Amino acid sequence: MSKNKKEALAPICAFRMAVEETPDVANGYCPGLQALENVDKGAVKLKDKRKVDGSLNIDKETKLLYPNDPRWDYAVGYDGKVFFVEVHPANTSNISEMAKKKEWLKKWLISKAPLLNALPSGHPRFLWVATESGVHISNQASYKRKLAQLGFNPKRPVIIG
Repeated sequence: MSKNKKEALAPICAFRMAVEETPDVANGYCPGLQALENVDKGAVKLKDKRKVDGSLNIDKETKLLYPNDPRWDYAVGYDGKVFFVEVHPANTSNISEMAKKKEWLKKWLISKAPLLNALPSGHPRFLWVATESGVHISNQASYKRKLAQLGFNPKRPVIIG
């Protein structure tokens, strides 16, 4: 049986359906981790590749709609759950920028992507993945507290699953 026929017979997972039913990103669903830009491919690892439900490049799909907004990078469906992944430099100076990106994503999910928002969340739901340069955030208590408040623990790579 050809790959296309197998795909046609496979049930559409909730992640794919949520993406395809979201007007802002309706054509953005990709199988596996294909939505990740080449530069970001090494940033996300899967515990079990067979459990990936697909991926979405939120940034690319919404760039024309929200050109000046602090858009989030990706959504990854894995084992019936959704993870939101931002690959971004992880320096002390990036914490406030990441807070803005997370706030944008949360508002976008509520107002423009309610089906994606309603999917069960992975833990943690929002993942800050450091770029290749690594994590360079001060160990001062105030920065650690801010990261904890935001629910971020930047690292590279991040393992989903």
